[in-house]
Amino acid sequence: MWWDLYFKIWEIAAGFLTFLWKKKKLKYVNVLFIDDNDSDFAIINTLRDSRAYRSVESLSDLDHLDNETLKKADIVFLDIQWIWIKMNFSDWTELVDKILEKYPKKIIVIYSSKWLPKNSLIKNWVHTIPKWSDHATFSSFIKEIWE
Repeated sequence: MWWDLYFKIWEIAAGFLTFLWKKKKLKYVNVLFIDDNDSDFAIINTLRDSRAYRSVESLSDLDHLDNETLKKADIVFLDIQWIWIKMNFSDWTELVDKILEKYPKKIIVIYSSKWLPKNSLIKNWVHTIPKWSDHATFSSFIKEIWE
């Protein structure tokens, strides 16, 4: 009857609105890359140029945990080679612990061109991705961990 059609239209509209909500959600993401070679890492500019996110920022190092760019970031990609030395941490795990202690809602992603830590070194709230991943892989990864 007519109500079957009404409910079918409502179901389609609700599905479409859900799709728009999920798509729009990425527009509110602030992404930060902390990488000692940030100027040489092309994926940062590619993601920035895609305009799929609120912002894509990069820092070559982190001087302190009160850094404004770090405060603003929702997802922090952290190259674990050398960036923790400037703040006198013993290793990258200490830096991750301090960031999450101060900003518990941040999503931390560990990446490196040299090696990625074994699962026993990472906690369940830290993600990993190889640095040599392409733009599509980084984009789908961001979408997956954000939603």
